[in-house]
Amino acid sequence: MTFINREHEALQAWKNSTITLVALDGNNVVGLVRALSDKKITTYIAEIIVDINYRGKGIGKALLEVCHDLYPSTRFDLLSSEDSDEFYKNNKFRIFTGFRKSTNK
Repeated sequence: MTFINREHEALQAWKNSTITLVALDGNNVVGLVRALSDKKITTYIAEIIVDINYRGKGIGKALLEVCHDLYPSTRFDLLSSEDSDEFYKNNKFRIFTGFRKSTNK
């Protein structure tokens, strides 16, 4: 289950995040990023989403650049779906093995 299916929890997660940015085209949300940071060493990108009709236009890259501008001394850690790998490789991320455990809710 993702935050998309959990409206109440998603709102609380958004409020508790260190970084919350939205990309707009007029009044339409076309991208967003939510991140957690200790502000010194690590910034964890919890979600980054760009509307499929706006991909390839630099929106995701711009959202990540703003995050990095906010905390320039931190590294970024994130989980990615396989179909997003090329985006991260093109933006100088390296593959890093990790683990995840989700609740059974």
